[in-house]
Amino acid sequence: MRAPLPVLAGLLGAFAMAPTQAGTPSCGSAARYTVVDLPFIPKVITPSGVVAGMTELHRAVVWRRESGPEELSVPEGFRFTEPAAITTAGDVVINAFDAEGTQRGAFIYSHSSHSVFKLGGNQTWARGIGAAGLVVGEWVPEGKTATDAVYWNNTVPHSIGLCCSGTLKGANARGDMAGDVYDEQGHYSSPWIRNGIRRQR
Repeated sequence: MRAPLPVLAGLLGAFAMAPTQAGTPSCGSAARYTVVDLPFIPKVITPSGVVAGMTELHRAVVWRRESGPEELSVPEGFRFTEPAAITTAGDVVINAFDAEGTQRGAFIYSHSSHSVFKLGGNQTWARGIGAAGLVVGEWVPEGKTATDAVYWNNTVPHSIGLCCSGTLKGANARGDMAGDVYDEQGHYSSPWIRNGIRRQR
């Protein structure tokens, strides 16, 4: 692990400001919080305080209070990694790409087995994860050259059947998904998908 970056990165715990009689925070009120210096650039944090980020060498790393920082394995054939999300089980969704930036892939790093599992598909890139465990992002379908919106369930890709280029950026516990899409003329829109039906914002 490299020396800490010259950037303050901290975890803030129970932060409380005692209100004044007027009901507004007082400048002299005591704040209660804990700051933890992290030797990397933080990108994602879970409700339990697990933090994932990148080292100065652009490698994904995860920090847990009980074990400290852990640099994650770089999948074979790639050089750089960055975290996209953390699952409820503590696994880290990472994106990897080669030195030239021409090849990329999305993976899940298992916290329990310390193994890396590839999300299915070609030129994949994860954007986030929903409470139901669906990973959302983009890929390049077989026989096509443009990226398209996709989600993964247990590493298996599922296209949502948009006509043109797009990406999914988020999902909720019900499986509703939101993202970006371009039509055949290149016009941008931001639809959301519910129960397999595209709904325009």
